[in-house]
Amino acid sequence: MGIGREKFDLWLEFEHWLPQPGDDPEAEIFNMQITLQDGCKYALNVWTYKAIDRAVNECVESGECLNGSYLEPPDLFVHRMDRSFLEQIVSDLIARDGLKKEWQVV
Repeated sequence: MGIGREKFDLWLEFEHWLPQPGDDPEAEIFNMQITLQDGCKYALNVWTYKAIDRAVNECVESGECLNGSYLEPPDLFVHRMDRSFLEQIVSDLIARDGLKKEWQVV
């Protein structure tokens, strides 16, 4: 798929989950993989904005990260889990040359 000058394939982890009661597409953490036409692949850990609170609360409960005093950030923050929305984001990243080298799968 892809919009604009570069076509790409997008694998989204959440499309392989079984829906659970209480799932909120605006409060999740997931992985995604982008494969460009030339074969270059990028793998990202993605959080929605609302997932930050969830991650902090989990750390407070578990005692990790000094009881939620800090978090190690993901590769990308987004508003929600949604294929068409994420395709727009990836297209924008490509157009702005925003795919980071550290995301590249070697």
